[in-house]
Amino acid sequence: MGSLIARVLIGAALVGAGYAISLVVPRSAPEMAPAVAPAAMVTTDPVARGRYLVQTSGCNDCHTPGYMMNDGTTRESEWLVGTDLGWNGPWGVTYAANVRAIANAMSEAEWLDYTATLRVRPPMPWPNINAMSETDRSAMWHFLRAMGPSDNAVPTYQPPGETPASVWVDMTARLPDGSVAGPPPEVSQSG
Repeated sequence: MGSLIARVLIGAALVGAGYAISLVVPRSAPEMAPAVAPAAMVTTDPVARGRYLVQTSGCNDCHTPGYMMNDGTTRESEWLVGTDLGWNGPWGVTYAANVRAIANAMSEAEWLDYTATLRVRPPMPWPNINAMSETDRSAMWHFLRAMGPSDNAVPTYQPPGETPASVWVDMTARLPDGSVAGPPPEVSQSG
């Protein structure tokens, strides 16, 4: 139950951060065209399907430097190379991995096993990857392989209490007075 509550709190923090950014960054509705044609949803081309999944599943939001800050206009050649933006929370400091390097170092079978059993620290939404169909995870692998490897180095995980190695986001749940929030009280399951 505690990990579910932690994931809900982290999700709420990410949604809140995205909302706050949307208030600051001006957008013009006519300029916000869909990133990928809907035909990619039903294509038999695994590379096109993988590209579509990467864009619509939010992979670039964390794994592509600057993607969210420039309204998703980052050149595709720069996608999914990992970032040095740290996510600091009770779990320590994590960094978005260089997914291209990971996929390009694996066979398709290894990738399918890896993504089916992935368990990593927040804020990576690994349950979403685990829940994808094998066909979708395969399409993502085909897209990542078509992009080729990237040698972009990403900082390694840092345990709780260590100072982040680069710019970081504080994911610590806080109360209105600024104090650190403890775990929420358990909700009674009876009447």
